Amino acid sequence: MTIKLKQPFASNGEVDDYDVRQMKKMLNRLGYYTPYDKTGITGIPDAEVFQALKEFQRDNGLPPTGEARPSDDTVQALNDAMEKNPEGQYIWRTVGDDKVRDAHAQYNGTVRDFSDSPDPGEDYNCRCWAEPVSDAINPVYPELILIPALKLGRIFKIVSEFFKRSDKKDFTDHGSLRSGQRKASQKQIQEAIRTAKETGNVTTKTGKYGTPQNVYRGSNGLTVVEETEGRNAGKIITIWWH
Repeated sequence: MTIKLKQPFASNGEVDDYDVRQMKKMLNRLGYYTPYDKTGITGIPDAEVFQALKEFQRDNGLPPTGEARPSDDTVQALNDAMEKNPEGQYIWRTVGDDKVRDAHAQYNGTVRDFSDSPDPGEDYNCRCWAEPVSDAINPVYPELILIPALKLGRIFKIVSEFFKRSDKKDFTDHGSLRSGQRKASQKQIQEAIRTAKETGNVTTKTGKYGTPQNVYRGSNGLTVVEETEGRNAGKIITIWWH
């Protein structure tokens, strides 16, 4: 799949709906964009697609403008990224209504390789998307190997700390995915939040579903976004190196 824009793609101007669909599908395939699950991939230019484009640009050494023009460096970088055989797996997601094609409904919720065919969104006006299977953050605790040699009280303490530290409840799936992609450790994330609070570099914004979020710009170069209300309250939803 390649992208060929008809006109400039920017949040402050009129965009072509097919350009939006192309951009959403490509950024979704590359792991940067996840659509609202009730609508799937559409031609509506939501704020998240421009933010996703910024993250892609940042990761590929391009100015993070969230904008693209036909045949510019961003479009070239997107096409270059798609030429590589994608690795890993994803979960096929559909909107779940009666307009979903039968051929796609059979894939809903199934885990597939990125190299499999067909692709979500491949057919005309298809709204399906790929939900990447998150790379779990699995820290290794060498002391667990020594459990048999420890006293019973120490064993219980270590096991308790292990489950406490390896609990993924502080991240959404998207947040966990981003932490793996950005190679940010738990320690670095906590450091970013701590230093942002100390220096006053904490701002608030409203997310795509109207939920408030805290944005921590850490002194260690890491920005962390945490949702403060709703079902993901207290969870980290995305991170990036600024």
